[in-house]
Amino acid sequence: MTVAPGEPGVDGLGEVVGVLREWQSDAAPAHLHPRDLGWFWRFGAAATAAAVRTWSRDGRVLAVVLDGPTLPRPAIAPGAPCDEELARRAALLEPMGVHRDHRGRGHGRAMGVAAARALRELGASSALVRTPSANVAAVATHRAGGFHRLPETRDLNRDA
Repeated sequence: MTVAPGEPGVDGLGEVVGVLREWQSDAAPAHLHPRDLGWFWRFGAAATAAAVRTWSRDGRVLAVVLDGPTLPRPAIAPGAPCDEELARRAALLEPMGVHRDHRGRGHGRAMGVAAARALRELGASSALVRTPSANVAAVATHRAGGFHRLPETRDLNRDA
């Protein structure tokens, strides 16, 4: 079966919360949490349902995105990051680099634009880049490629 995008609707939000709850692990990277949906619910169940997207195969949810007003928040089922078909639908540009001898010639911008175009051809409706704000050159490269700067988000980690 193929991976199918979907919108859970108000009646399906409980299932999405349950799936997110099952996926939580201290050993996993931080991602969308069931409480994020609860926090968003303050806008109402209909608004929350309208902001949630899912990708499923054979009735099993593989990925969830809460497309909020400032930043899309994704979550992927354990084991699904290795799923090639699902990976083709994810629109996240991974870090890239240009050798220092070739910087300043538009190569980074060209790579980012080409990657976004390829993602669009594969069915992505948007693309996201996560770059440390302290990397001024990378931020400038992505902005030159048409990406918009969003508010900073900070990752938190606590040793056990």
